[in-house]
Amino acid sequence: MFIGKKLSFNAVLSGNNLGEQVFSFSDYLTNIVGLDNLLYSGGTLFNLSSDEVSMLIPNSSVYRSLAGFSSLSGTYQASDKLKIKGSVMASGNRDDAFSESEQDYFLMGLTNFHRTANRTGNTFFSTQLQETWKPSEKVEFSNRTRYVRTSMNDDDTLTERGMSSINSFNTSDMVKHAISDEMVLNMKQGDNLVSIHLTGSHQRRNYTYDLFTDRMLLPTSYYAIEGDGYAIRHDKEVRQTSLAPDVTYALSLGKQYKLNTTLAFEHIGDEFSYTPESGDSIDAWLTTNEARLSVALNKNKGLFQFSLGMEGVVDGYGSSIGDIDGSTRGGLYPSARLELDFSSTNRLSLSANMGQSAIELAELLRQPLVTSYNSLFDSSYIVDPRSKSEHVNMNYFLQDEFSNTTFFAGASVSHNHFSVKSYTVQDTTIFTRSRTDNNGESLSEYVYASLSKGLGSLPADLRLNGNYSRSQSQTTVNMVDGNVVSNSISGSLRVVTRSKKVVNGELGVNYSTSKSAYSQLAGVTSSMYSYGASGALTVAVKQFKGEARFSYSNTVGSNYEKDYFNLSFKAEYKVKNWRFILRGSNLLYLDDIDALAVNNTSTYISTTRYRKIPGYIIAGIGYRF
Repeated sequence: MFIGKKLSFNAVLSGNNLGEQVFSFSDYLTNIVGLDNLLYSGGTLFNLSSDEVSMLIPNSSVYRSLAGFSSLSGTYQASDKLKIKGSVMASGNRDDAFSESEQDYFLMGLTNFHRTANRTGNTFFSTQLQETWKPSEKVEFSNRTRYVRTSMNDDDTLTERGMSSINSFNTSDMVKHAISDEMVLNMKQGDNLVSIHLTGSHQRRNYTYDLFTDRMLLPTSYYAIEGDGYAIRHDKEVRQTSLAPDVTYALSLGKQYKLNTTLAFEHIGDEFSYTPESGDSIDAWLTTNEARLSVALNKNKGLFQFSLGMEGVVDGYGSSIGDIDGSTRGGLYPSARLELDFSSTNRLSLSANMGQSAIELAELLRQPLVTSYNSLFDSSYIVDPRSKSEHVNMNYFLQDEFSNTTFFAGASVSHNHFSVKSYTVQDTTIFTRSRTDNNGESLSEYVYASLSKGLGSLPADLRLNGNYSRSQSQTTVNMVDGNVVSNSISGSLRVVTRSKKVVNGELGVNYSTSKSAYSQLAGVTSSMYSYGASGALTVAVKQFKGEARFSYSNTVGSNYEKDYFNLSFKAEYKVKNWRFILRGSNLLYLDDIDALAVNNTSTYISTTRYRKIPGYIIAGIGYRF
């Protein structure tokens, strides 16, 4: 809604129990982030926390969901030079999930039956204020302040049968408070640009974990409860403060070249406290400081474009954790991007870079921590809280309007070393005790392609999609070194009509397969494949629009097999400003739906059967004013 020439605002109120997103990712970018911030090149002005990701991307194993969302965002254009934006956002959900699996443990090929019922509740609140001041064409200043509060809680009922017999119930709660501020100052000097960027944040997370069980498997202190049973309780608190200023100077070297030089510094202070109901408390801190100087030569015009850069890093750290007593070191990390820009609709790019990342404080601790039932995170052997990585990416894009052809293709490889590796000891009661070291390696590969091709004079397109991914990570189980390797392949073929007449249609087939295996033990594998077909029919006659869709899939896993039929429809009729809507989804499963998934961890591989939210039929009325 616009009020005069200076003020505009947007309000959203949404809720449902259909398992559908109450606020989509595009809604979030448009109403909360703002497209100007998303496309902003002088600083970040946009980041997405893990809490927001969990809010925007619901869990697929939920079979019952109740969710609500509200937001109010507005913009005040005080003058041609000053703009103020603000938003308040709140969401909440309550989800129920259920799954059961046969877990094939690496130890002696033992199998365990695992059943979990889960209830999760989350709330998310965020408010932010942003001011943008442009006193002249050469100077622009922006400041963004934000506060976030997140609350998450889980109730889990667990039953284990096979390697052991366990009945347990646990609850966990997390509350996070975070405040951050980001300032960006851009100053033009002819064709050159100076950018000064400063970010600061502080956040605190509090965790509470309670476990009630009929059997003591963990080698840790339990406390007595009324009746038969045992219990564990602990509290954790994690605090982090960060400050990161940087200055970039972009020097223009003619019409096609630019030299970017950035000097940056980052300070991060982490504090950790762990208080069990019984036993000794743990307190630890870790402080890291990092200085970076990067230089990159860019050419962003013409047929041949590139970016060649080198970043020099000097970092140091200190801690209260045993032999992680602090050190300072430096390193050089190159990066390169090469692109052949044949035209605006035909280009090929290749990029590669090296870097380092920090290992979380909780994984560095020397004292044991209970992370989940029958699993104990034991003493860490990590002495350097940093890991290294290399990434290579290739992308190709082609669009030909004359033949109505669009083609995407890409591939990526990521290699991580000095990364966290688990060393696990298991026994026949499925109790696992793991310690960590940072001498591990992991590799991930991904290839994808997409083609849309017009069928000559026919008003239809042929659409092909396919991808392949492979991941490999090291682990050690009972003193035996091995790799958990996962492979997946998927592809689809569709024919879609695009006639300007009343009726259009779509037909397609698809196939996917995935497999996980432990390299050192033959027979310890989990696999699943699926094939299916789909079709759609759309009708548009004056004020009426309708759509019907049908699909079939057959999924076969290591321990399960499932046929799945999906029938859905949408119908809409307009009368002036009114819309009358009727739609249905999964009409053959208005009661419940089962699905299959492949899961792998450092200790077992399994095929899991889980519930999904059932179908529905819903009627609605819309009015635009």
